[in-house]
Amino acid sequence: MNINEIRARFYPAPSNQSATSKNGVESFAEQMQTRSASSTPVGNDFKKDLKIKRPDDETLVSQANATGLSYHIKYAESSTQENPVVVAIGTDENGMPFEKTIHINDIDPHNATVIELKALEAHLNGGRGGLSRLTSLTWDMGLNDKRNFIDALETKVSEQVRLGEVLTAQYFSDAMNKLISFWEGLQ
Repeated sequence: MNINEIRARFYPAPSNQSATSKNGVESFAEQMQTRSASSTPVGNDFKKDLKIKRPDDETLVSQANATGLSYHIKYAESSTQENPVVVAIGTDENGMPFEKTIHINDIDPHNATVIELKALEAHLNGGRGGLSRLTSLTWDMGLNDKRNFIDALETKVSEQVRLGEVLTAQYFSDAMNKLISFWEGLQ
């Protein structure tokens, strides 16, 4: 059985789609074109359009996970260097829109939500987004689920060391140390 037969058997093209390749399976490019054509245009207003596909230059983080949670994070107008504040806007795992204001200095990486972690990462990285490999720690989290990310990172470091993945272990270790330094600096 070749890959096209597997694809046709287990991933059949939707019956309402007319653009298909010669074997009846819609190509990835055709799927993207179909989805793009059916999407509503993206507005520039961050608060009014919760389904933003292309965030503007002020967006620190734009992510989604396996639970259905999707969000964008920006600095709030009231944010200062001494008291950084972000606003997270999105749709929770139940499809309900939400807006949360998060004070960065109040985030405890020992007991944080995924949005708090991603906001903290983006802030610590100078607004250049989060640490993408930490996504594996947040993939199953809902909007209000909390996790001890320091313990989770320690576990990841240990796993990577056992696997002989020294660079990946160092990456997780650096992320953990950055979070610990932040937390200890607030104490």
